[in-house]
Amino acid sequence: MKSRTSSHRSTRTVRLLPAALIAVLACFAVSAVAGTLEDVAARGVLRVGTPGDYRPYTDHDADSGAWRGADIELARALAARLAVSVEFVPTTWARLQEDATAGRFDIAVGGISITPDRRKIAFFSVPHATDGKTALARCAALDAFDTLRELNRAGTRVVVNPGGTNEAFARRRLPRSTLAVHRDNLTVFDEIIAGRADAMITDAVEARLQAAMHPGVLCAAHPDRPFDRSDKALLLPRDAAFKTAVDRWLGPLVRRGDVRDAQRRWLSAPWAAAPDILALIDARLAVMSDVARYKWNTGGAIEDPARERELLATLVREGLSRGVPAERTEAFFTAQFAAARQLQHDLFDLWRAQQREKLPSAPDLQRQIRPALDALSARMVAVLASTDLREQARAARQGPLSEQLLSPKAVQLALAPLSALE
Repeated sequence: MKSRTSSHRSTRTVRLLPAALIAVLACFAVSAVAGTLEDVAARGVLRVGTPGDYRPYTDHDADSGAWRGADIELARALAARLAVSVEFVPTTWARLQEDATAGRFDIAVGGISITPDRRKIAFFSVPHATDGKTALARCAALDAFDTLRELNRAGTRVVVNPGGTNEAFARRRLPRSTLAVHRDNLTVFDEIIAGRADAMITDAVEARLQAAMHPGVLCAAHPDRPFDRSDKALLLPRDAAFKTAVDRWLGPLVRRGDVRDAQRRWLSAPWAAAPDILALIDARLAVMSDVARYKWNTGGAIEDPARERELLATLVREGLSRGVPAERTEAFFTAQFAAARQLQHDLFDLWRAQQREKLPSAPDLQRQIRPALDALSARMVAVLASTDLREQARAARQGPLSEQLLSPKAVQLALAPLSALE
């Protein structure tokens, strides 16, 4: 490949897809053109299937549309490495294998356990976590439901979510219990709290999280000694070259402990508060990957002080109309602009190191990206005017963002003003 000059402009046109594809493959040191990578490069989008209901790995907020979690962070980092956008495709645990076989997504994430049935229809990445099944019960009754013998008794009411390994484990190991399948994995824990179920079978990491979210109410039965062990990984198409590419990217992150650190961040996230301000900051940073791709392809400068001054003045006026002091709006958005610039610089550094030329097609800045950013900014101003902002900011200040693997500095800059909002 021809070396890049100090400028990142490319003299090639977007019609030269093979050049863009070769760049994608070269960054993974894959010698052959792989079908899945070729499709992703041609599309300019990595389609990521995920149930969106398994915290801390994946969560989808229906109101804001935000996708968050440790595996969401991984998916965004992989898309940035491929220099494409990311599109999250909703699926369910019961439909996961059917959707994978039908090719409705390129990869699937969300705390997916490696199982023999899933291996029949898909490949898996190198494992990024090891976990196992345990019981979640009311703290006051935990001693009565912390062994398989106690759980596997007539009259014991066990609840599970449908279609995944929780249900399969319960049906295989607890045939004497009364099993109830609750359709919503985010509200299934309410069945235990309300006394309609005695226990739930789930992974230890989810049991720990729910116990932390409901202190003194829900407790996990020996999560450090689960009933079994299983590895978690990214579910991939049956494409050997694509698996090699993903493993060469993911393996070093696992060995260095970056993936473990991400999972710990999301395990301690303020899920119960679900702060709007944190979700909006995360969503705005996510759009910056597309901004970077557009500017890389067009040779545009990352810094645009005139645009920032104009936008900041507009946001300050909007804030004043809502009763937000000008200094609060200015400090908050100045930090978001700085975080956006930092993320773009980090992505440019990555793509220069990969010797990228023109990237797969990016959304148009004027027609697609800026309207999305303007909508997010308007919602941010509304949240800044919220009466519960201090409570939100207190919960969000230490919250994780999905760009941590891409740009820790950008995340630090974006979160910095939250302490001043408390």
